[in-house]
Amino acid sequence: MNISGAYVFNATAQEVWTVLMDPKALAQCIPGCTNVSETGLGRYRATVNVAMGPFDGRYQLEVTLKDLVPVRCYCMAIEGIGSAGFLSAETRITLEEDRGKTTLSMAGAAEARGIMGRMAEGLAGGKSQEMLDRFFGCVQKMVGQPTQPS
Repeated sequence: MNISGAYVFNATAQEVWTVLMDPKALAQCIPGCTNVSETGLGRYRATVNVAMGPFDGRYQLEVTLKDLVPVRCYCMAIEGIGSAGFLSAETRITLEEDRGKTTLSMAGAAEARGIMGRMAEGLAGGKSQEMLDRFFGCVQKMVGQPTQPS
């Protein structure tokens, strides 16, 4: 399944980048996330509960950020296994600032196997878009707010 979208933030690219690189902020913004912990430079582990149609799944995710160009772009790879199957995704995220507003563009692909993978792609695609909209809506609320020290 292809993933793409663009979101406009009323904030500088630096403000958006700061939130996207903060594990505590991510834990608050990822729908169904119960925790995020840093396991190494650009590497994170997260536990996420996903409900899609009649199926619920709890996933342990490994997230790797690579090809980082600070305040401009990065690639995020996600692999996860859970009660409803296996998830993997790779997405390129780009920030572009213009007059104090930042456009975040993303493009990539995701795959689900197991129970989630057997569900209709229309349902999965709609749920993915809903989760992305909730995540980036939360990021919008967090930009410009001071981050809490670790």
